[in-house]
Amino acid sequence: MSLTSILLLSTNQKECELLTKAFTNKGLIVHCIDSPADADVMQKVDNALANHADRVSLIILDLDGPQGYRMSLLTAIKQHPYSHRVPLLAFSQNNDSFFVGHIYQMGVTSVFKRPVDWEQFAQSVTSYWGYPGIRLPDEAGHSEKRTQPTGSKVNRMNYYPRSQSE
Repeated sequence: MSLTSILLLSTNQKECELLTKAFTNKGLIVHCIDSPADADVMQKVDNALANHADRVSLIILDLDGPQGYRMSLLTAIKQHPYSHRVPLLAFSQNNDSFFVGHIYQMGVTSVFKRPVDWEQFAQSVTSYWGYPGIRLPDEAGHSEKRTQPTGSKVNRMNYYPRSQSE
């Protein structure tokens, strides 16, 4: 399965619009959920994940919001029957090593510092996840994804590499 569709979760409507434009300019389908912490967010996530016509192949989560809500949303996504194997990228302003470590333990594929240039972020994501050698989970749910490369940068975007102790 190749990178065709992204589920983007953010509480910032403007960022959703900017990222949606950046990714659709690259030919991707974007499901952007920009709802604040409310009860219907998981229903919207269910709708985006269950659509077989444009099944989500990558999830991007904004972790800068109500902390308890974001952690419960992350947990729900990782336990969801359609998304628990889908690569999940997260971004945050929080650079605390305990926070970042905890996010990785919860199953996030990669944690980025909050981008300031959304076009550059979209370019970095599509360059890596759109690379022909990258294997994404297929529709049967078999995980064939590749982990992120070692180092401190991927296409000039800072990310936090996984702990070597894992």
